[in-house]
Amino acid sequence: MGALPIMLWPLRTIAQLIAGATLVVLALVIQVRRNQQSSSGPLALLAATLFLFVWARPLIAFTSDDFNIRTIELFSGIPVSAHGQAVYFAAELCSMVAFSITIFCFQIPTRKSTRSVILKASYTFFPNAPDIWILLMTIGAIFSFVQTALFLRYFLQGGSYVELYLLGPDAIEYPGLSFLSSLLFYGYIGFLLASQNGERNRTLRVRRFWTCAFIVLSLLSLARGTRGEVFTQLLTGLWLFSFTGKKLFSIRIWLVAGVLLFLLSETVSNLRTGSEVKLGSIDLSNAVKWFVFSQGVSGELVAVADEAFGVGLSNTRFLVAPLLGPVRRIIDPSFGTQSVHYGEMSGLLSHELSFRVAPEYYLAGRATGSSYIAETYCAFGLIGIVAATTLLAWYVLNGPQLAQSSLSLFFIFSGSLPYVLFVPRDSLALPVIAALKALLILVVCWKLRSLYVHYGHSAHLQSRSTFESNYSKLHSGGRE
Repeated sequence: MGALPIMLWPLRTIAQLIAGATLVVLALVIQVRRNQQSSSGPLALLAATLFLFVWARPLIAFTSDDFNIRTIELFSGIPVSAHGQAVYFAAELCSMVAFSITIFCFQIPTRKSTRSVILKASYTFFPNAPDIWILLMTIGAIFSFVQTALFLRYFLQGGSYVELYLLGPDAIEYPGLSFLSSLLFYGYIGFLLASQNGERNRTLRVRRFWTCAFIVLSLLSLARGTRGEVFTQLLTGLWLFSFTGKKLFSIRIWLVAGVLLFLLSETVSNLRTGSEVKLGSIDLSNAVKWFVFSQGVSGELVAVADEAFGVGLSNTRFLVAPLLGPVRRIIDPSFGTQSVHYGEMSGLLSHELSFRVAPEYYLAGRATGSSYIAETYCAFGLIGIVAATTLLAWYVLNGPQLAQSSLSLFFIFSGSLPYVLFVPRDSLALPVIAALKALLILVVCWKLRSLYVHYGHSAHLQSRSTFESNYSKLHSGGRE
């Protein structure tokens, strides 16, 4: 099926999507101008991932007949019907409008007093000193390196990335290893919060050292073949380093980081599919277009999901089942392995949709992936997309303000942010699970703090009474 020529696209559809994209850009500009640039970082990052995984695909398709959105370039090609295409355009427009209106509502003057986000807290990040977060980060670094080594051994022995979905991760690594490896990221953001008020040169050098270590170790983990989690954690880490250090990164730095991530993404993609890496012969402009266009498949999955499942409350299983994933994984270590059983009744959209569309490809280790756009549409229709997009935008808008009231809650927000950024390409439940993990880590740190004090290091930690005194001053504006 050939691409539909540009002149045959309904002009109203083109105008609506261009207007929606313009509204998003306008809302972002207003948000950044009226608020601190650093506090708008999470919103800007979410907008970037929404453009990449959802919004940009049809806009690119409108520019040239070379881009065809009547066929999704997965497997041997998934055709999209005229009805599915209409659903896709409606979902795109609804998400754009919901995102923009949420930002405009955030500008209501009655809430202006809460806009300025300054890290006023003068106390050490309760309940832990930087030393404890460095300890957790070190533990995470060790196990992250072990995990990377296990995957490298697997690939060097001839294993393929696709086969991982048939074997299951436990065929390569050990149960619990992923959790221990994740302490690298959670320990790093905890350390940034715990050391945010250090003005001495030594503190600044330590922050830079651990930031460099975090970046290097994160990039090494790309050897596992996965990209999304690594990149969103890196972006979150860079933003938080700037936010807590009260030093803004220039637009040039973010652009350079974006280009490097693009090149790394393409390199990892080529390596795991066995394609040759020919960076020297790449037409960068055309390569970026095709990269963004192909990543936007996640948003267009709503068209295929509508044809496969329709809209109905029975599809709420796509929202509930991922929340139960960690528990199901404990009960059944093979949970998530691609098989007929999970393709038929896993409750995971990525599994059930892939099995229905192309069972032979699914059983060979390939899949469509998922997106909150498709999950919420199948459960509640366009209203579901509006509600979910509004919730995501509201969450990232309000998250930085938690730094004023509770650094523990801000830690949970920061720990879930990478997974909020990846929601356009994954499940809506993803950040919920990450937030619960961050909460669990805080509880563990409570215990570590008790041991730290018990063994005579209480001098390095502020007492609870000091914390409570400073905390009360924080909420009273510093008045006695």
